[in-house]
Amino acid sequence: MIKNFYILKEGGEPLFTENEGLGIDETLISGFLAALHSFSKELKQGVINKIDLGNHRFIFSVKDPILAVVEIETREDVEDSMYQIIAERLARSFKAEYQEKIAEWDGSLSTFTEFHQQYDSITSDITDLSSKSYQNIISQYFEEALTNESIVGMIIYDVKADEVKAKDVPPDFSINDIESLCSMLFTFLDRIGIQLNHSAINELLLRYDKYWLGGFKKGDIAVVTIFNYEFFGNILPNFITSIKI
Repeated sequence: MIKNFYILKEGGEPLFTENEGLGIDETLISGFLAALHSFSKELKQGVINKIDLGNHRFIFSVKDPILAVVEIETREDVEDSMYQIIAERLARSFKAEYQEKIAEWDGSLSTFTEFHQQYDSITSDITDLSSKSYQNIISQYFEEALTNESIVGMIIYDVKADEVKAKDVPPDFSINDIESLCSMLFTFLDRIGIQLNHSAINELLLRYDKYWLGGFKKGDIAVVTIFNYEFFGNILPNFITSIKI
């Protein structure tokens, strides 16, 4: 369970916090965490991923110019990797949503108040993985995806159960559309493979609005990765897509 969460500027200024109302001096703890991050950079040993202070563990994610920190208790049963995923996804979402406002920030925390909705959505979706079947494979996919800046989201879909098992999608991405798409698409691909007397088609690439979707299936699990448009670009010649039919 997350005890506290912080989004900081690299100088230590708190931009967004979520806590249990324990009366902690947010400016003090924010300055301390930012100083630790700066210290690790000065040593040129990479950045801090996590530190333990007594029974509290702080898990870091750096997305210049911000630092996201998830605070949990060290006796947590959930793997640190889950909280690392949460820190990474929250940092990426916050930066994508507020990049211009961060640069022009006037010191008012109300600038970022609306991020509470994304915070609740991301943390509930990813924390829920700990109680799901396929937990190990799901967490591995999410962790690997976080190392690629071209990947902006991921959906794990159980073809047999016909339901989304886990998701982390951009704010403007309609998950309802993808649930319907997965249900029809992977069933259709299986049928095509049978009709062509070949094994099932397991990989596909689709354009969806301003994103690319890369999907593949292993057994009953389908993984749909959401890429930004620039990763694949315009792979069809313009004259093909511009001709009116």
